[in-house]
Amino acid sequence: MEWGNIAQFGSLIVALVTLIYVVISNRSKASADQVQHILEKVDGKASGARVETLEKDHRTHQDRIVAIEAKLNDLPKRSDFNRLEISQARLEAHIAGELKALSAQLKPVTAIVQRMQELSLEEAREARAHKESA
Repeated sequence: MEWGNIAQFGSLIVALVTLIYVVISNRSKASADQVQHILEKVDGKASGARVETLEKDHRTHQDRIVAIEAKLNDLPKRSDFNRLEISQARLEAHIAGELKALSAQLKPVTAIVQRMQELSLEEAREARAHKESA
């Protein structure tokens, strides 16, 4: 190889190394810029006032959740509804039995009332017939 070709080859290598260095340094600069931009965003979002606002919101939501849980604890449970349903069924059966017994007791009274009504109507007819004949 001649010295001229070696010099050209050497300058080509130096140019390639320089190009690689420039590309890598630009990428790292761009990465550093992106990291800096992200850090600025995080710092902006995590400002003291913002953190205080978020903490206040958190406390408010926590208080609301505690209040809702307390209300939910006071509501009847499934077992309570089951007991009510069983009690209602027993009460309905008891009432049905009482109504049957009462109905049986009222049958003679109904018969007496019907006979008294018939007697009253008969007396009224007789009184009307007696008035008309007199």
